[in-house]
Amino acid sequence: MKDVNFYIKNEKSANSLQKYINNTDEQSCDLIFYIYDILKSYNLDDVSFMSTALFVIIEKQDVDYSAITEEFGEEVSNMLKNLNSVGFQHSPSNSAELENIRNMLIVMSQDVRVLIILLSYNLYKIEHLELMNEEEQKVFVKSVNEIYAPLSARLSLKEIKNKMEDACFKFLEPDVYKQLSVDERLNKEERQHQVDVVVQKINSALKEMNIEGKVYGREKHLASVYNKIKSKQVSLGQIYDLMAVRVIVDTVEECYAVLGKINSIFTILPGRFKDYIATPKPNGYQSIHTCILAENNRPVEVQIRTQAMHHFNEYGVAAHWIYKDKGHKATNFDKSINWLKEIIDENKDLSSKEFTEAIKMDMFNSEVYAQTPNGKIIKFPIGSNCIDFAYAVHTDIGNRCVGAKLNGKFVPLTTELKNGDICEILLGPENKGPSRDWLKIVKTSSARTKINNYFKKQFVEDNIKFGKSMFETSAKNNQVSVTSLLSSDKLNSILNKYSLSNVDEMYAMIGSGTLSADGIVKKLMPSLNQIPKTSTVKTNKVKGNVLVDNNRGMMTRFAKCCLPIMGDEIVGFVSIGKGVTIHRKDCINVKTLDKNRFIPVSWDDNQSLLYLAKINVKGDSSAIAKITNLMSKMGVVIKLFEVNPSSPNQYTITLTLKSHDELDKVVSRIKQIDNISSVERV
Repeated sequence: MKDVNFYIKNEKSANSLQKYINNTDEQSCDLIFYIYDILKSYNLDDVSFMSTALFVIIEKQDVDYSAITEEFGEEVSNMLKNLNSVGFQHSPSNSAELENIRNMLIVMSQDVRVLIILLSYNLYKIEHLELMNEEEQKVFVKSVNEIYAPLSARLSLKEIKNKMEDACFKFLEPDVYKQLSVDERLNKEERQHQVDVVVQKINSALKEMNIEGKVYGREKHLASVYNKIKSKQVSLGQIYDLMAVRVIVDTVEECYAVLGKINSIFTILPGRFKDYIATPKPNGYQSIHTCILAENNRPVEVQIRTQAMHHFNEYGVAAHWIYKDKGHKATNFDKSINWLKEIIDENKDLSSKEFTEAIKMDMFNSEVYAQTPNGKIIKFPIGSNCIDFAYAVHTDIGNRCVGAKLNGKFVPLTTELKNGDICEILLGPENKGPSRDWLKIVKTSSARTKINNYFKKQFVEDNIKFGKSMFETSAKNNQVSVTSLLSSDKLNSILNKYSLSNVDEMYAMIGSGTLSADGIVKKLMPSLNQIPKTSTVKTNKVKGNVLVDNNRGMMTRFAKCCLPIMGDEIVGFVSIGKGVTIHRKDCINVKTLDKNRFIPVSWDDNQSLLYLAKINVKGDSSAIAKITNLMSKMGVVIKLFEVNPSSPNQYTITLTLKSHDELDKVVSRIKQIDNISSVERV
């Protein structure tokens, strides 16, 4: 077994921790030291090592934080709390996993060490997929591929990112992975020879220039090769950085001096020069890239950077601790954390699913640079358009934009931005406001969030009233008083979790559909020691068997204009103070209602209720007795029988039915009666 003293500087703490590790199982030890090796490569502190081991060893429910504080200190105890608030256990439940990702990012913005530990754990899991069943493997690889690997890339945690991408590639594309693994153009020996020749020449050039630097080769990992083949739709032979050499010097001035020297001693491939020092990538990456021809006429990419740039490019946010120990300033670290804090703040009102999609949109390092007429350069994901540009300049500019000019020419707002475009936004009146259709068009999460926020603010008062009504209804259905819920000791933690200032903001999020009233009520209930007594629940008080945004127990009523019944296609309309009004989708009144106040609804198959339905019948009055007799045989109750005073052969019948299918049967049977000319649902 490895010795923790190799990783932890404080001997007393290391010895205390070793006792815990000695008493744990082999697999947990393997996991702990796997993570330890990664944490050590990122130069993390003793607190990170101790918290990791305690988190793996001690079950969440068994943690005695006061004892941990006494033995290891308050900082270890607090980090352990943060780790437990996120958790390592991957849930195959999509909603649970999305909520976990949200919590992880919020905690990580306050303490990046938590994220590095979590990502290290997920790297262990994806390299040990045999510990999961087939379904769990698919779900977990999807999470790593779509969330954890891109997040590692966005924060420049390169080692973790590369290994995650290769593991996902091997699982998702096993045949292609195998094919690339044996391709002669990726032969390590051949590539190494060519790289060695280039390294030797550049080292000689540095000596000639009296510049101290480090020169070495870099191997491109397989997933990166495959992603470039797929995204750029090129062959393996058209990829110019299969072989790469890094040159690391002390200053920016030396970077450009080395570039000039390389241009004079090698054949340079035109169109392959990129200056990421002058214009860094969105994740803070800085380096000069140029491409030369090796002796075998194959391209070799040369990357030139300073030592400080290299540390950040390789270690990302973890460079904070490397710099801290050496007394350097980690400006790129601050940029990465600010990116995360900004995106969390911008999207705090979104549901977990919307939040995760917003994060995913901003994690991919696309490179489109456009500028304002004043010369300010703004970065965007590939595919961004003039609406994204308007919102990037200012929220009010986005809300008022009616047109755009690109490079002096009028273009539609949906026109995609290209590198170097000069974009001018044309404004409408101050009260114009965005179109909801823009939500389908914009590519940046920032623009989408600002558009959503505009519409949410328009209806904030309505949302508060409706959310309060939904909350009260849910409390009533769970047989708990609203007063006791709002006095629960859990309320503040729920408000803090969703960054809410007060109860009205909670009501507003419930009313807008961002939070579930039933979910909030149930989270508040455990601390009250009040368990609903199911024996006293009266099912006849349930207003309808309809799920509102997949939640039961919300106040609903059926529209009298169309009388929907089980099986009809339905829509829900937020009626302030009256809950959700359920209409048939084809109801003529639906077209006149405010589309911003519709909410998803569906039938709840777990409940069985009776509904009212109206039918218009045309036929001889002698058929009335036959209809009533037929309804009696079918067990259908006639609630009301109305004869048209101006036309005795037309009458409207209100029936009590169980479903749309039963109504179809009734209509079909009535049509079979003699002297009936037509039967139609009202």
